[in-house]
Amino acid sequence: MPPLFQQVQIKTSTALLQDKIYTITASNIKDCRGNSMGNNNTIRTGLPAEPVPGEWVINEILFNPKSNAYDYIEFLNQGKRILDASRLFIANRNSSGAISSIKALSAVPFYIFPEEHPVSTSDPIRLTQFYLVKNPNLLLPVEVPPTFPDDEGYVITLDAQGNILDEVHYKDDWHFKLIDNPEGVALERIDPAAPSNEPGNWHSAASTAGYGTPTYRNSQYKMQNSIDAIIAVTLLFFSG
Repeated sequence: MPPLFQQVQIKTSTALLQDKIYTITASNIKDCRGNSMGNNNTIRTGLPAEPVPGEWVINEILFNPKSNAYDYIEFLNQGKRILDASRLFIANRNSSGAISSIKALSAVPFYIFPEEHPVSTSDPIRLTQFYLVKNPNLLLPVEVPPTFPDDEGYVITLDAQGNILDEVHYKDDWHFKLIDNPEGVALERIDPAAPSNEPGNWHSAASTAGYGTPTYRNSQYKMQNSIDAIIAVTLLFFSG
């Protein structure tokens, strides 16, 4: 598409379905010099949905970064639908307790697929210098993001209508007690389905993971699966 010809417009013969993920493959595509497109020729797409509480959660928080580093917040799409980062927002609360510093996660449409861990930060390049970032395409730069104090604070994520999808009131004493200096250590959510503000559902990222796992599954992770069980009580009578 003009003027820069960096995009293409695809028309389908049938309408896309809301809850389905499609894979587009481009074959036999060459540039003006005759160079083939190569193996990186597939992309996923679909129709994004509006998120509901429990589907889009705050999954990891770095609120006390190292010197010359920046905060980051990792989210998780634990639903089965595509979400659009341009319709998702990050915020905090001010000293009066009101929601403040609301920022969109993306200025343009950006699709987040199920089980992806996008990360909001002010400087993605600097983040890669301090942590292993397995999926750099999931880094979302947010200019002048909300501030998150080192002792305690609020991380909030909202939908396009301003509804709270998830909120965490974190505290620095949620860190593992044997860590002498939590600077540069992220807090990880252990079970994404468990309560957001349960201190026992958060733990310091493991040292073996570099104290943070932005863009991929947490080093401290355990899904508490529900168990259906039947307990039977049998009464025994003894004659004396």
